[in-house]
Amino acid sequence: MEVKNEASSDVDEGLVTRTDPEAGKTVEVPIEGEALALAAGAAFEATTAPEVPVVTLWVSSGPDAVEVPSVRAKTQEDARLAIEDAGLKVGSVEIQDDPEP
Repeated sequence: MEVKNEASSDVDEGLVTRTDPEAGKTVEVPIEGEALALAAGAAFEATTAPEVPVVTLWVSSGPDAVEVPSVRAKTQEDARLAIEDAGLKVGSVEIQDDPEP
């Protein structure tokens, strides 16, 4: 088994996002690997295949990191668009006077 990490906004961190081969696919295993395949709950065909096939698991590392855009000196609408274009959501908006002229 091989484990690889990938970012996912749909699957919680630490959970498997996909496998290769895909779930439900039948793989050929050598006769001596039959017990291992059965123990793992895999569908199998006993053959004289030379090696036990490798199953790759991709595990979610959580959402991918996104850089927050600078919105200083932008209108509120332009700032909102820039934030949303970066894949982020706008939270509460607080209006303050800028102490610098």
